Amino acid sequence: MAEGKANSLRRVPLIMPVLILIAALYAAWVFYSRWSATDKVRRAVAASEVERARKDVELNGGARLKITALYVTQGAIRKGQAVQLCYGVVNAKNVVFSPFIEGVWPSMNRCVEVSPQRTTTYTLNADDGAGHADQAQVTVQVR
Repeated sequence: MAEGKANSLRRVPLIMPVLILIAALYAAWVFYSRWSATDKVRRAVAASEVERARKDVELNGGARLKITALYVTQGAIRKGQAVQLCYGVVNAKNVVFSPFIEGVWPSMNRCVEVSPQRTTTYTLNADDGAGHADQAQVTVQVR
């Protein structure tokens, strides 16, 4: 009996490193699988953000010149009243209104005050400096 215990005690130093190695491999697998799952989620979120940004750029004209908005805050005004004329452009180098309005420049969202004396159609001309142009019109009714 004492001899059996002595043999099993001699085997403990041989089994212990194997058990430690198995435990270390299991812990490494757990850490790797969690890291891998987190990395997969992080990559999916990044891809989703890239796709959303691409759609935003496309909605706002992409890489080409585009007038995205031209409107007045009121459809009709009385003579002597003012109205806000709002415009938005993307990828424009120059913007000019006809009839001329002072203080306009390329902007994604800008409003200027106008006070026409009679019904007037405003034409927004935008260009990108590379030979591309866009044009839009809006009319302010004066009663």
